[in-house]
Amino acid sequence: MRIQPFYEICGKIKFKPLSRLIYKINKLIINVFYARVVHDKYGVNPDSDIVVSLTSFPGRISTVWITVQTLLHQTLKPQRIILWLAEDQFPNRKSDLPQSLLRLEQFGLEIRFCDNLFPHKKYYYSMKEYPAFKVITVDDDIFYPENLIEELQKLSKEFPDCICCTWAHEITTIQRSIQPYKKWKQCVMEGGHPSLKLIPIGCGGVLYPPYSVANTIFEKEDIKALCLRTDDLWLKSMAVIAGTKSVRWRKKTPIFFSNMNAQDSGLYHQNLGNDRNDESLSRIIGKYPEVEQAIVEDCKQ
Repeated sequence: MRIQPFYEICGKIKFKPLSRLIYKINKLIINVFYARVVHDKYGVNPDSDIVVSLTSFPGRISTVWITVQTLLHQTLKPQRIILWLAEDQFPNRKSDLPQSLLRLEQFGLEIRFCDNLFPHKKYYYSMKEYPAFKVITVDDDIFYPENLIEELQKLSKEFPDCICCTWAHEITTIQRSIQPYKKWKQCVMEGGHPSLKLIPIGCGGVLYPPYSVANTIFEKEDIKALCLRTDDLWLKSMAVIAGTKSVRWRKKTPIFFSNMNAQDSGLYHQNLGNDRNDESLSRIIGKYPEVEQAIVEDCKQ
């Protein structure tokens, strides 16, 4: 059972009420039937230059295998798919994990245990351990289409020095300051235009080229003090310091189907809200003022 055609059908319907209805129906179909169908072409490719990295937590550990399955079923195989889990949340390590997840190790899934950096685990350890690889970050509750990695790789070849994504917001400024989060341009539709203003949204899948973020991204004490629950803002800030722009694909922004059986509290953060994002960004800029300066200058162009 392929997921991509269910997304394509929704995108072809111009009448929005009908499109929304078909989207809901297709989401239900995928949720009900995808995990029940036997898949072929599982695996990874040892010659690939891509590492796919994600994390999860106890509330979703029983359903994350479905997301991993969609990643193992890609048309373009990565070299590694690594699931990072916090040691303090899984003290018995693999003994705490369901067989539905463990069985995917035979197809190439790597399950690794690490210190708990909350959502930052999604990228932190993979980028640190594989600095010369492209790292694609994904969320743990999404049905990813089979061509996600292939499409991100195509975009990366066109814009090799940019962070590539399917979904992004646009940071807005007033005078010489970044505006509050609620005033940012949400779900940017334009694609193919690299910019420091774009902030990739992780649930859509984000490709980070090698060395595209500043080494200060690995400062654990800064992460804990400034933005422990807001990884997207930290990743964006470290990319800005490195001078790396972001670019989204030219297609209509997809809203990938979420797993309806996954815990809906969100990965480690319950509805952060605009204020929490603003507070985190304010702390980051307080420590790294060059982030705001660079974005303001980019907004002038």
